[in-house]
Amino acid sequence: MADEALYLRFQGTVRDRQGRLPEVFGLVNSLASRGKLTAEQERFRRTNNDWYDANFTNPSDVDPTVYDHDLNPGAAAWFKSSAHPLIEPGPRR
Repeated sequence: MADEALYLRFQGTVRDRQGRLPEVFGLVNSLASRGKLTAEQERFRRTNNDWYDANFTNPSDVDPTVYDHDLNPGAAAWFKSSAHPLIEPGPRR
């Protein structure tokens, strides 16, 4: 168990303009906003985003400054590795 990660983060490998590695939602939403997803991929993205929005609080809704680069440099969201319903593929297809 000592080798098991306590937290997981799904992110890109190329830094954005602010020097951050974009997280999975930002990556997919960026593809969508640029029209790069097929209709099926867009349905999948919308279904999953809607599910996450309905079931989990966006930290920015609680504290709009949480990801402010000047106030909280390096702030990033992570999943607990035990949060299987959040990180495993499920019925939200």
